[in-house]
Amino acid sequence: MKQVLVLNSKKTVIKKQPIDRELLWYDHEKKEMRKFKGGKISFEYSFDEDLQKFRLLPTVDDLFEEKQEKVLDENSAKTWFEIYSRYNDTEASIESHTENGIIFSVKNSELEDFLYDLERQNISFEVE
Repeated sequence: MKQVLVLNSKKTVIKKQPIDRELLWYDHEKKEMRKFKGGKISFEYSFDEDLQKFRLLPTVDDLFEEKQEKVLDENSAKTWFEIYSRYNDTEASIESHTENGIIFSVKNSELEDFLYDLERQNISFEVE
């Protein structure tokens, strides 16, 4: 029996984060600077209560930025083994779980097929 450590894969996840910044707009009719918090300023034609007339008034809209983060996928090795055992007559078994992945016990006669399938799926592993 050989022990094979199948490492958890890292995948890239795109997360959207709101942009929150200070926005300045000078109102030339009221002669004052106005401050807003948010992503961006857009303008809508609406009624101004103070001046009692229609004009373009600012509104604050949300703006998001996308950031890529590498996340450790802890279920990748387990999912792979479920699929592998469904389609192959295997006697391999899960021996233990570690921080890095899952350790499998694999018979020497099955080791070549087991490792071949891991390589085909681009899954990192170590044979002990």
